Amino acid sequence: MHLLLFFLGYSRQAITKLGIFAIFHLRKINSFTFFRNYINLTPFRPPIPRNYLMTITFQNAPPQPGGWVGIFPFTASDNQYLGWLYMEGQTSGNLIFNVPDTNGIYDFRMFAGDGTFLCRSEPFIVKKSLKADLSFNGSGSYHSDFSGMNLDDKAVSVKTDPFQRIVVAGYAFSGDTSTQLTPIVSFFVARFLPDGQPDPSFGNNGRVITPIPGIEAESVADMIIQPDGKIIVGGNGLQYGVGTCLWTGSFILVRYNTDGNLDNTFGTGGIAFINFTWFNEPAGNSNDVLTTLALQPDGKILAGGYGSLCQQQVRRSNIGRFHANGVIDSTFGLHGKFTHNIQNVNEWILDISAPEPGGDGSFYAVAAETEWLMFVANRNRIYKFNSNGTLASGFGTDGVIVDPRPGLSGSQAAREIALGPDGNLYLMGCTGSYGLIWFMKRDPITGANDPAFGTDGLVVFDHPEGANPVGLAFQNNFMVTGHHTLSGIWSASRFSLSGEYDYSFGWPKMEINDWNDEPWSMTLTSDGKMVMAGSGIFSPENQRDAMVVKFDTNSTMFLQNSTYSTNQPGCLSSNETIYARNETISSTGSISLNATKNVRIFSDFSVASGGYLSVKIYPGGFSCTKDAPMTSIIYNESVAEPDLQKIDHSVSKLVIYPNPTEGRCRVSNLVQDSISDTYIITVVNKTGKVVKEMRCMGVVEAEIDLDGLTSGIYLIKLNDGKNCLTGKVIKRDNH
Repeated sequence: MHLLLFFLGYSRQAITKLGIFAIFHLRKINSFTFFRNYINLTPFRPPIPRNYLMTITFQNAPPQPGGWVGIFPFTASDNQYLGWLYMEGQTSGNLIFNVPDTNGIYDFRMFAGDGTFLCRSEPFIVKKSLKADLSFNGSGSYHSDFSGMNLDDKAVSVKTDPFQRIVVAGYAFSGDTSTQLTPIVSFFVARFLPDGQPDPSFGNNGRVITPIPGIEAESVADMIIQPDGKIIVGGNGLQYGVGTCLWTGSFILVRYNTDGNLDNTFGTGGIAFINFTWFNEPAGNSNDVLTTLALQPDGKILAGGYGSLCQQQVRRSNIGRFHANGVIDSTFGLHGKFTHNIQNVNEWILDISAPEPGGDGSFYAVAAETEWLMFVANRNRIYKFNSNGTLASGFGTDGVIVDPRPGLSGSQAAREIALGPDGNLYLMGCTGSYGLIWFMKRDPITGANDPAFGTDGLVVFDHPEGANPVGLAFQNNFMVTGHHTLSGIWSASRFSLSGEYDYSFGWPKMEINDWNDEPWSMTLTSDGKMVMAGSGIFSPENQRDAMVVKFDTNSTMFLQNSTYSTNQPGCLSSNETIYARNETISSTGSISLNATKNVRIFSDFSVASGGYLSVKIYPGGFSCTKDAPMTSIIYNESVAEPDLQKIDHSVSKLVIYPNPTEGRCRVSNLVQDSISDTYIITVVNKTGKVVKEMRCMGVVEAEIDLDGLTSGIYLIKLNDGKNCLTGKVIKRDNH
């Protein structure tokens, strides 16, 4: 019987990129025979299919009813399956399994109807892109009923301050109702120490709640943090009967001192307002909604959004600028404001990219626009402004670019606009409320599309289960975005600056609470960890609590298809596990593999005579030295890089892993053609006594069970009657 491993829609190369690392041997129990010729994989082309599925193809199975195939953690016993499917008496066919969404090593096993084990696939590895950072509040997450009345709360923005504290802003329902019969909200800010504990030096045990006087606050949309640690939160609210319209809405900006008190030097009592009714319009003509804030290097504050006009029932884009003291900056635009609208066209600012430090003061903004009452896809309207609020000539047409792409949905919209580390202009958005993630890349001077980025400067990615992107950050020449799926799963993805999805980032979803979770903001800490904030349902009355989650990057490392030929030592380190497959070290090459948990080397790893390989486990954490040419992850710089150990091929052509081991280990012959098809493996203790022996046929890799042996050093010998290959293994106690 043969068990064939297929990944539905994936090629072998793409599987490895996706974080599923598959070893394509199949083993028959007892004889250790490997069936290499039966493995086949269907072609794959991105994007990832909407469901994570694997297809197992079986052949020559016993025809008796009751036979089944199960999916197992690789080290689990045969009764610890995660899922199983019957073969329904068929001798060959296909079975479709869901990919496990937990990081780890798995395999498939076939059983007869009476429970007899028949065969087992070699392992495949699932890597999750992120994991909860347990150093944050002990669980990686924090949630709270900020209203204190079991009413809805929502965190909408998360950032880190200059002291690496995590700051979250949002709104909490107050229990009162506005004159428009909508809930009145209070602004809230919470600050956390790096370990996730509420900061006792801020407000009341790390939080402040601010009712806004004189206006019926409706929402909070964004937050910025000044270099001195002061916090500015932006939202909007309504006033009744100000003018000819029943209700007039205004932007609201609130600034907090570093201790959480309102900053009385800002606006009036710490609060500033702006309304975009123009001098030639009826009083209260604009019902304004704030969507975004940006902080200039000189301390001035940009606030963007839109206004719904009382008489015209259309939206127009609005941007205002404030001095650092909360007074409207009259040198910006006209009387401190910029407004744009076209008759019968709805338009609204979605994000602003602040001026670059040391630059000319110019900045970018992106808006969505669509014809009023016409069911067509939204267009992206991209602005470049001079420092005084006028449009920058040379960018698009008179400072504006209108791009209808992707053109897939009437609710498509940009979410972020930012200058990348390469100096180019990037936009990120979504094709709908829950849809496809898209990116654009443009020249920051002319606005021209980058033809090398996707299709004429556009990349559209069909994320599994749909996605709602909630942030964009740049890290090590990658774009990182957080998002959540249709089922409320918090997730993340990473893309190269050329627009390619980074499959090596890992399996991009994780369930924090339940399907009701809604993350709305994402940021990166100074050490590269992702923090997301939003809301989730925790109470039996289905009310929402604000929540913040801190993730740790999964540094599990997969090495494949590389050749190390430099004379200079290389170093790779991980605070998880390193897996190495089909790697080659030449006669002048060297590599040091250092992991906190384990290093697993598969049978097609080869080291030429004269090459160097060092494999070491550091449970307390390890750091490659900074001058090592292949350093990938820095963790604990107090630990020095070990000396590389030479492999003497005159003595041994074996790789033994894991080594040390607490039980099972694998023995691989690195030069596969040097021995016969049949040979004997023996395990010898330090007194020279043979404690285990096994005969193998046609095998290039065998598993040896050292359970039951005392801790110590053992010699493993492989003898085919012509050659005798040896290697040492360290057996540790199984704790």
